[in-house]
Amino acid sequence: MTCGDEIIAIVESVAFGGFGVVRHEGIVVFIPYTVDGDTIRARIVAVKPTYLLAEMVELLNPSPQRQTPPCSYFGICGGCTYQHIRYPHQLAIKEKQLRDLLQRVGKFATLPPLAVIPSPQALHYRLKADFHLACQDGKATLGFMKNKSNEVVAIDSCAILAERINEKLPELRAHINNITVPPRITLWESDEREDDLQVVRLNDKKFMTPASGFFQANGPLLPQFITVVTELCGEIKNLTVVDAYCGSGLFACFLATAKEVIGIEQNAKALACARKNFSREESHNGSFWAGDCSRIFYERVLRKGKSPAVIIVDPPRSGCAKSFLMQLASLPSAKIVYVSCNPSTLARDLRVLVSAGFSLKKAYLLDMFPQCSHIESVTYLEK
Repeated sequence: MTCGDEIIAIVESVAFGGFGVVRHEGIVVFIPYTVDGDTIRARIVAVKPTYLLAEMVELLNPSPQRQTPPCSYFGICGGCTYQHIRYPHQLAIKEKQLRDLLQRVGKFATLPPLAVIPSPQALHYRLKADFHLACQDGKATLGFMKNKSNEVVAIDSCAILAERINEKLPELRAHINNITVPPRITLWESDEREDDLQVVRLNDKKFMTPASGFFQANGPLLPQFITVVTELCGEIKNLTVVDAYCGSGLFACFLATAKEVIGIEQNAKALACARKNFSREESHNGSFWAGDCSRIFYERVLRKGKSPAVIIVDPPRSGCAKSFLMQLASLPSAKIVYVSCNPSTLARDLRVLVSAGFSLKKAYLLDMFPQCSHIESVTYLEK
């Protein structure tokens, strides 16, 4: 087939990343903004060595899992990919994708039961947003990146942002041409700041985090997310706990009852926040170190002869650094709570750990990103 050719087909499934899957004459075709059960007419837009990319030209017969997207920018803005899918089915799709990746990439013949935890809110759940600013002919456009483009789409209201953030947009847009602003502006649901740091209140704790840095964005689901992680750690009163890739110390602060808490984070500004946040726990058993995870783990844990009983890892999308993964694999005994935002690299890393003697005991899918294709998971391993 060549670009421009059209096909009529029924969508079989939705692949990781949000593309519907069609098989035409033995060739896999990926089509965005479709869902299993759709009968569509599609046009080929790219020919790859092992697959084709297409765009939907006409929806001939909609899937029973399809719904009207709640946002008028859906399909134009590049942020959401699942708004056309009913929320319960979004969860089913993500569960299948996570299982498939663990089995295909991680080579797990069998898996423990996978607990799926939905977001309490499928809309208006994000407590922060990064807006892009584009200026042309003296006029500023504030919004999000257009799908498959570097163009900025002006956004009046976003369906997944907390309503308080949407309420801030008109005033910001009214003054944006009169002030010098960076090409990216971060807005939070809360207006509370300390110096240049954002304050987030969670349960009975107050967290400081860099205003433009990473922080788990699903406010309504965050308390349950923390509960899953801390309960997997088990009884830690007389144990040493390592919080690797700890960010602003979110998990470390809920584990302050441990005998010792060691936090490791590459970003020095986030690490400084972790120290401040942990100091509020009125506990003197924590130490936080900025730098490469494997280097700090060696210098502050292994070389000192410490045997951490629990290690929490929450790496970026690229997964754990190989050198750090090898250090974890070499531990004679430990529990690992692996928080992941990328099931592909999670599956790769779990295969290394299981090959070194760890056992995958529990797995959770927490839907931190309704309407989007991202998958957040927590897995628990023992050696």
